[in-house]
Amino acid sequence: MVRVQWSPEHYKWPPRSGSAIASQFIGFMLDAYDLTFVTAMTPILAAVLLPTTLSKSVVGYYLTLLGYAFTMIARPVGSAIFGNFADRIGRRDTLMITILGYGIMSAVTAAIPTYAQVGWAAFWVYALIRFILGVFVGGEYAAGHPFAMEYSALGGGGAWSVALFRVASPGGVSPWAV
Repeated sequence: MVRVQWSPEHYKWPPRSGSAIASQFIGFMLDAYDLTFVTAMTPILAAVLLPTTLSKSVVGYYLTLLGYAFTMIARPVGSAIFGNFADRIGRRDTLMITILGYGIMSAVTAAIPTYAQVGWAAFWVYALIRFILGVFVGGEYAAGHPFAMEYSALGGGGAWSVALFRVASPGGVSPWAV
């Protein structure tokens, strides 16, 4: 049986570990911000994406929140796709793809036509974009969290893992302050 000799060198932080963990802090905070922002903007989104009769009712509110549900439904799909992809080509490259996709889908959301322009297609385009965005966010979780944990010092991964998920709180609170 081979015995492994652990030295203090094994417990040192790898180079660039701070930037890897900081990138995940920012990613989780922006994700929480996005989800809370969509929830806070639901009355406005309902007025833009739905007919006037629905947008002023509770049904319109919940129908608009369906876009939020599409985002949540797509996350496991993105985790499965991009988690496998990360194991094959590397977590850093996969993380860059997911962040780029997240940014593009967020920008495309601003260009959605209104109900007055295209009717019900506006809502379904919104729902489709939210689904695709959810795939990229799920991929960011599957590639980014292990990426940050692999950069943490031996024995410190669990503590940083908890800290990464705790940072979502400021991201979730900040849209209400705006």
